[in-house]
Amino acid sequence: MDGKFGGGDGEARGSDGGGGRRGMGGLAMPFPAVPKHRALLERFGNFSHPPLLNSSIGNSSTGSWQYGVPCYLLGRPELAYVYFGVGFLLAIALALIVDHQTIFQFFRRLLSCGDLPEDLDDVDYRHTHGRKHDANEPEKEPLQDKATDDTTPNSITFRKQIRELARKKRTRWPVRAFIVSAASEHNLIGRLWMSLGVICSGISLSIHLWLASVKNQTIEACAERNHALHWIDLAVNVYLLIYFLIRVLGREKKLPAVLSFHSLVDYFHVPNAVVDPWLCRQFIGFGFLRVYNFGGWLLDLAVATGLLRSANKTKVFRLIFVVTSLTMVASGFLHLAENIGDPLLYAPDGEDLYNGQPTGFWKCFLYIYGRVSMLDLSYMQVRTATGRIIIYSFQLLALGVVAKAIPVIADYMKVKPEYQRSYHPSSSYLHIILTGHVTAYNFKYFVREFYEKERIRSKYFKIVVLSDNPPDAAIKTQLLLHHTKVYYRQGSMLKLEDLHRVALTEAAATLILCSRHTFDPDADDAANIMRVVSAKNLKHNARVIVELHHFHNKPHVLNTPHWSPLNGDSVICLAELQLGLLAQSCVAQGFSTLMANLFTTRSSRSKIKHKKSWMDDYQRGTRFEIYYRKFSPFFVGMNFQEASIFCYRRLKLVLLATHHNPEQCACSATIDGIAGGGTITTDTIGFFLGERSSKVDRVRVYCKNCHENVELSAIKKCKCHMPTAREAKKSSTHTVEELPSRTELEANSALEVETKKNMSCPNVSPADTLATSCTKNPPGGPSELCLAMGCDQPINGHQQLDSTGMFYWVPAPDISTVIVDVKKESSKTFSNHIVLCVLAGKENEAIGLANFVLPLRSAAIPYEELHDILLVSNKGFLEKEWPVIGNLPQIYILEGSALKRGDLRRASLMTCKMCVIMSAPTVSRDLKDQDPALLDKSVILATANVRTTSFSKEGVPAESRANPLESKSPLWKHGSEVPLITDLARETNVVFLDDDDTDSSTREFYLTQPYSEGRAFTNSVLDLLMVMCFFDPFLVSVVEGMIFGPISKELENVLAEGDGLIDSEVGMNIPLERKPDRVRIVQPSVEDVLESLNAQEKVNTYGQVYVELLRTRNITSLGVFRRTDGRRKNQRFVMCNPPQDTLLHDDDLLIALQHF
Repeated sequence: MDGKFGGGDGEARGSDGGGGRRGMGGLAMPFPAVPKHRALLERFGNFSHPPLLNSSIGNSSTGSWQYGVPCYLLGRPELAYVYFGVGFLLAIALALIVDHQTIFQFFRRLLSCGDLPEDLDDVDYRHTHGRKHDANEPEKEPLQDKATDDTTPNSITFRKQIRELARKKRTRWPVRAFIVSAASEHNLIGRLWMSLGVICSGISLSIHLWLASVKNQTIEACAERNHALHWIDLAVNVYLLIYFLIRVLGREKKLPAVLSFHSLVDYFHVPNAVVDPWLCRQFIGFGFLRVYNFGGWLLDLAVATGLLRSANKTKVFRLIFVVTSLTMVASGFLHLAENIGDPLLYAPDGEDLYNGQPTGFWKCFLYIYGRVSMLDLSYMQVRTATGRIIIYSFQLLALGVVAKAIPVIADYMKVKPEYQRSYHPSSSYLHIILTGHVTAYNFKYFVREFYEKERIRSKYFKIVVLSDNPPDAAIKTQLLLHHTKVYYRQGSMLKLEDLHRVALTEAAATLILCSRHTFDPDADDAANIMRVVSAKNLKHNARVIVELHHFHNKPHVLNTPHWSPLNGDSVICLAELQLGLLAQSCVAQGFSTLMANLFTTRSSRSKIKHKKSWMDDYQRGTRFEIYYRKFSPFFVGMNFQEASIFCYRRLKLVLLATHHNPEQCACSATIDGIAGGGTITTDTIGFFLGERSSKVDRVRVYCKNCHENVELSAIKKCKCHMPTAREAKKSSTHTVEELPSRTELEANSALEVETKKNMSCPNVSPADTLATSCTKNPPGGPSELCLAMGCDQPINGHQQLDSTGMFYWVPAPDISTVIVDVKKESSKTFSNHIVLCVLAGKENEAIGLANFVLPLRSAAIPYEELHDILLVSNKGFLEKEWPVIGNLPQIYILEGSALKRGDLRRASLMTCKMCVIMSAPTVSRDLKDQDPALLDKSVILATANVRTTSFSKEGVPAESRANPLESKSPLWKHGSEVPLITDLARETNVVFLDDDDTDSSTREFYLTQPYSEGRAFTNSVLDLLMVMCFFDPFLVSVVEGMIFGPISKELENVLAEGDGLIDSEVGMNIPLERKPDRVRIVQPSVEDVLESLNAQEKVNTYGQVYVELLRTRNITSLGVFRRTDGRRKNQRFVMCNPPQDTLLHDDDLLIALQHF
């Protein structure tokens, strides 16, 4: 290096006598060197008098040395290498003192190359090597641990040990207890001592950096009087020495404490810091080591106090600390080596040589940093051999640190995918959490349904998806389409940190989806139930809507802590709704299609052009859905019948039900009819069938004064006084049509019932039938129909109801007594019955057939009109279902399969009212990779088997065979004529059901021909019921009420027991009176309706029939089941709420609700 020592090479050669330099034991050194005394004089000034220890030294004219002069110039020995040696000796000595046995064993194993066992005891070692073993001396038995003594119970031994530990703790010396507490950073005293240690280490490090940065400052200086910094450094090192003793004495294992890096720093720095002030010296060489104590203790405090909670952040900060401390330690050693020079460097004449250079600490730091970053800003050249050794050692250590740090840095610095980040709620939007089994299919339709234009409130919500798996390509495509509304997060509902990531505590609701195609439904239900428990544990009042497969798992959700329907919590059981819709479709064909279409909003979608004209009428009906609104004051005082007729005629809306207590929980919404006796109040809510939300809003704002003679589109909110219906009647007789009184209704209906007894479907009012039947019975002899309807008369054994008064009940017979054997002459002959074919084996789990049978055994149906139910399946499978359905009357079993034509003929399929084909899911992991089309192979083949089966008149009841036209029982000649519903597991398989169906596989399921005709069903159409339940929880109760009637909590508890229904005599003894909110699904033919109506004018349009049915029979029509132009005779399609001027055909069938 050039500069003051630029001529060092020539001078060195001259001093060497032209023969080079000798040093390090006589070896030639390739570094420039000069006589040490002359170099120091040139650097620090010329002091001619040896005793220069006076106050004028600092102000010498030859040098401005504030902190003293080099001790070498004053003839005093340098102690730098002494302090370095003392640090090593202290570490070794203290280690031997605290645990010399462990050290001796370590070296023994090291020297013996690992031949000795590692668990060699010290007692055995001393016994073998400390003295000679006498062969005649008997060996002592090894000491037996009392804790392992078989004669002492473990519990007693543990109690003794605990008492002994407690006694030692009580008798512990207070000073010892204080030292133990101060040595740990996990308590307040320990954290205070460590905090002071951090402060003292920082002060000591700052003093070192200050002195090492002063220009021309020597490493070791002598002076008469010490500077104030020396005494400050002494004070902080005294504290650090005390803290070192506390750390060693307070630890149970003292050897690791003695040999820790924190202790090594004390060995090298404390001795010179304590001794130097008394020797009037200042050695600044090892103060840089305090950076390790300062940074290490500061990190420990941050972790102990909770400032660093994340493991990743702790790793990153610890990595920064290691890199910084390693760089500063290397810089300190380099600064020390370059300023002191190489040791043992002599000239041939024995004079000390010096090859160092005056440099500062930060210049060395920049040089070390440049060796790593390849950007040297120090312009420094290492001149000593010791410095180069330090550089090489540092580079090796740096490579190891960098190799270990790269994965940590990459893991922390890498950009996390969006789905692994946290969701931060916005103050402008609410959000819901969609979790469970989220697939690309249900995700697509859920988002589309949620953000329908008709749902005005949806624009205030965002959807956060929480799924266990990362998004696949299909889901990513949907996320791009809705990137401003939908957010995807990967995580589990069972992990608390993931729940915080999606801000569940601030979410409006949590919607949990189930897997449609799982091979273990009970396991999937259990997973969803645990998700409910997890959400409720985090936030007790969190609103949760969950989907389940099986009804028997529903009570587990209802028993979840903090579950509250008042808070909007809801359970949607897919099997319950699916089987209930299929059951009602047996009574009214097409009902499942009509109801499923009401669950989805399609009013804002563009109309699709179809080749078949009837598909246009069908698609118009798919735009209707159920809304609920409060009535305007105009309707106050009206009954259900009056409000229904007015809404239909004036507002073009269909009133389905009313709810008179809006403050009650949503799950208790009741369906009220004219027989309910209730009138509309200011708080009454109505449930309407409408195309658009704006059209239904007319009910809420209708005013007689402003809207009586205006167009429908002009009906909007006004500010005038709205008179009630009773006030309107007083002022005008034309606003609300005067309806006949209840007595007149019953008399007219009784007369009409007498004139029309052979209608294919009973369309009479239950109250009217009840009045007529009771008049025919002799005194004291109650009619069967009267008993079935729940009149206060003695109960007949065949017409007894269950404890809830909702269903017919019989003592459960043995399953063997209801098995049909057609080979016996005494076997039962079926006609106008319902055939349920379940393709299942003995190994299949129960699917809850009670949900199919219960709607068909409702007490709302007259007992004599119950249809026999024939279950065609495996006996072992039906034995699992029998405990629940065994108490319901007229249920029979036929062992067989719908895949066999012989079994179909044995089931009298040619005379059945309806045939339902479904399969039970198979719990098998081997089917995971199966083609989705093969999941429905059994039901598809069974459907084809029924369609191609031909029937003969053998086994047909005599009445049907004699005169089929006058018989109520159908007589089908071919399987293609049999009314049939096929339940599919995957909706895409609907293309395999018909050979004349031209629907493409890309067409939506609701537009396919089998579904529009009511011949196909799948539970995937119930997916969107979750959206309806979130926005309008009342509507789900209305739908369940239309299917099952008023499902009470008592009934759910009874079915949850798994033992079937309970007899009313042994149950809760609830009166068996008719409930006012009971409804019944009926399907009268238009021909019979027109013949029975006693209208003054000709009735031939749908609107006229709707009003007349509501006036005279309390029946609300929902739609028409009309024949198509297909090649099959009974091929029909569903037309929901056609226009009022639609002309009806004689062969049309109505789908209607009959109110009680």
